[in-house]
Amino acid sequence: MSAFFDPDASQFRNMRLPMDPRTGELIAERWDNWMKHDPVVMFDTLGENLRNLKQIYMDCGWSDQLRIHFGMRRFADKLRAANIAHTYEEYDDDHIDVDYRMDVFLPKIARVIAA
Repeated sequence: MSAFFDPDASQFRNMRLPMDPRTGELIAERWDNWMKHDPVVMFDTLGENLRNLKQIYMDCGWSDQLRIHFGMRRFADKLRAANIAHTYEEYDDDHIDVDYRMDVFLPKIARVIAA
């Protein structure tokens, strides 16, 4: 999912990982490249652009296997602190088989598109 964070066509799967694949040791230069693409980090320089959006809707399960709910919480906190309108919802589920959530967010998106 994050291959574009530090692309390198000469490497396995065309990307460089931010750690040594054998030892797990963090490689600071590569980690910095990855962090430049982190939405929470990017907010500090680009967040004001979000005011131009008609709607910001985010949701995730509070037991997400990828742990994205931690970053989503931080991002929502930054939106709130900047007084940027948004909706953030957590639900009692994980990252898999959550198609039923479409009944929640698709009507919201449809209203914005139709307006």
